[in-house]
Amino acid sequence: MVTIHLESNSKSDQIFWSPHRAMLARIHIDETDARVVEIWGIASGTRRFHGLLRLPALAARTDAIDERKVHAPHKVGKLMRLRIADGRRLRAPLQALFVVVHQNKKEIRMRRIFSGSIVALALTFGLLSHGHQQVEAAELFGLTPGSVELQSAGPLSFGPSGVLFVGDAKAAKIYAINTEDEKVGSGGSYDVDNLSERLGSALGTQEVVVNDMAVNPETGNAFLSVTAGNKAAIARVTPDGSVSPLNLDKIAHASVALPNAPEDKVVGSGRRSRNPRESSITDLAYTAGRVLVTGLAAGDSPSAVREFDFPFNESASGFRVEIFHAAHGRNEDNAPIQTFVPFTIDGEPSLLAGYTCTPLVKIPVGKFDNQSTVKGTTVAELGNRNRPLDMIVYRQNGKDFVLMANSARGVMKVSTENLEENSGLTEPVRGGGVAGQPYETIDSMQGVVQLDKQDDQHALVVIDRDGKLAMQTVDLP
Repeated sequence: MVTIHLESNSKSDQIFWSPHRAMLARIHIDETDARVVEIWGIASGTRRFHGLLRLPALAARTDAIDERKVHAPHKVGKLMRLRIADGRRLRAPLQALFVVVHQNKKEIRMRRIFSGSIVALALTFGLLSHGHQQVEAAELFGLTPGSVELQSAGPLSFGPSGVLFVGDAKAAKIYAINTEDEKVGSGGSYDVDNLSERLGSALGTQEVVVNDMAVNPETGNAFLSVTAGNKAAIARVTPDGSVSPLNLDKIAHASVALPNAPEDKVVGSGRRSRNPRESSITDLAYTAGRVLVTGLAAGDSPSAVREFDFPFNESASGFRVEIFHAAHGRNEDNAPIQTFVPFTIDGEPSLLAGYTCTPLVKIPVGKFDNQSTVKGTTVAELGNRNRPLDMIVYRQNGKDFVLMANSARGVMKVSTENLEENSGLTEPVRGGGVAGQPYETIDSMQGVVQLDKQDDQHALVVIDRDGKLAMQTVDLP
């Protein structure tokens, strides 16, 4: 029997895992080590969840957790006791328990670790062996087969068990898709010089625009959101250079609509005319059981951050964002975040967000309570007349760095050292100047238009060479 220590309304209680009393929990802990981050249960006699019970506000710091080492054959695990908040119970026989762990900041597959009663070592890594049954993503997250009719294909991000999140700004929807992706061969590095031609051949048109890229951390395969002619599509690229479209006609998926999306119409005139709906989803990421989405919302102060629980439900949280734009010398709340990465700053879940012309902003997201406006802190100005394209975070020599691809200013390696102490820029930075967090431009990475982390030592990039696209594995600088 595993004991979980529960704190709720300043009162302590003990909840016990047993075949007759189950608790579903989602736990997010420090990712610098291999730690349990998710716990799931399935009610007996069902093939999917008997409702999802999520414990909010569980971005727990390591020092808030009572850790006890648990010895198992071949492995040493932690987390026999977890100190968590606001727990809820599901009174139903428990059929199975699943866990997800982070290892070296990479999420690995959900695995069935027991059936029936729970043994004392259920939360140890020794039980996460290849001999245990992998949970199907569709079954686990309630994805149902059907046709996905994308109106547009934009930002991509992978979640647990190989689920691919796709942002459809035109439809103002987020899709979760079970790609059923499998590793090809031994994986390895990419060196695809003729990506444009291969995409055109696979999609039946030479008019192909790549909108985003995400690497499946479980297989190493790359997925591209593209506009092929006048149609939206998802294409898979493997390390050997094979390109194939993802068949969306009958695929397990779920979707959720953006609340308060901008109306789908052109506003303004001349050079200032635009359709705000096209920027309703500018980037997205899965983290700790949530899908975070940036873009524009309807109404005043349109720059917004939204949060959706996953599995999806009808509820959503979020807020509007105001920043000091140093290159413009004023506070702004009208421009959307272009790209972002989830990042913990001084124990607080946050976003590091890049805007056009090019402020880098830290935004706290640990408390989503539908606040009207949150003031972000501009920690760097990285130069005007530029649009950030992609961002990743990686660790090198015990320090975290942001790698940012840009439209006009190359690829930047930005230091996060002393980020928690950065109180923000408050004075204008004119003439294309820079200020704030130090960075260096990576001269060896020219023409990068898409960027994602392939593993702890490598990034996967899409390079534009005079209108021709290539895909390569490169060392993280």
